[in-house]
Amino acid sequence: YQTYEFLLDHDLPCVKTTLDFSNINRFPAIIKSVSGHGGEEVYLIEDKDDPQYETLIKENPDLTFIYQEFVQNNGDVRVYVLNHKVVVGIKRVNPHNYRNNFSLGGEVSVYQLSPEMEEAAIRVSELLDADFIGVDFLLTENGFMINEIEDPVGCRMVYQATNIDIVSLFCNYIKNNI
Repeated sequence: YQTYEFLLDHDLPCVKTTLDFSNINRFPAIIKSVSGHGGEEVYLIEDKDDPQYETLIKENPDLTFIYQEFVQNNGDVRVYVLNHKVVVGIKRVNPHNYRNNFSLGGEVSVYQLSPEMEEAAIRVSELLDADFIGVDFLLTENGFMINEIEDPVGCRMVYQATNIDIVSLFCNYIKNNI
């Protein structure tokens, strides 16, 4: 939820997110555990009366959830930013699941970023003063929306889709700057 507030505070396009399920007015909706990763603990709820919602809450009393309006998309793009410079954008698409995560079978490819996406990713990096992050964008028919900011960010997709040795780039950055 803090990511959503941060993005709103800085006028960056983002997915509507709330801590209160009753604030969701458009369905389907997404429920995410704040501690999940790799697409795990992300659930699609069809309507306010979906029994999956009650089951999730009852079976996971120690988890904190956020709620998002489901955004129809053509995949998502993780933009890897090192030292406030874009290294690469990797598009993820999963034709068999609403979650595009690589770890859940999403297909990955290099994505040519628009200048606006590149600018938004760099701006996030600069605002957070982050050395190395991933900024996840949903691709919509109206452009893009930032969905998540990953720190630390996993790099398997970069190795799958490119010849970029991103870990070496990060290690050299650490050696020369920290």
